[in-house]
Amino acid sequence: MFHPDYELEVYRAVAAAFPEDSLRFDPNAVWSTEQAIRFGQAIEGLRNDYLEDPVYGLNGMRRMRQNGPRAARHQHRGGEFSSSWRRTRWIRLWM
Repeated sequence: MFHPDYELEVYRAVAAAFPEDSLRFDPNAVWSTEQAIRFGQAIEGLRNDYLEDPVYGLNGMRRMRQNGPRAARHQHRGGEFSSSWRRTRWIRLWM
């Protein structure tokens, strides 16, 4: 992971390059809750489907769920999760 500002710049570029596709982002719980909320609010207008584990620990995730953007409050459940994965077009970005 890079600094959240750089990650946001790249995320916006990918969203612009693939405007018809929904995106998912997983920062692997390395951000502070404040960084994650700020990032999540910045991507609110994009076709973000899921912001996975932006912060570490239950307290951080709870704060993110209470104060963060819609994408961070969304949770996949059971069949919905597996059917959404089947429809996903994967693009790997390695930096």
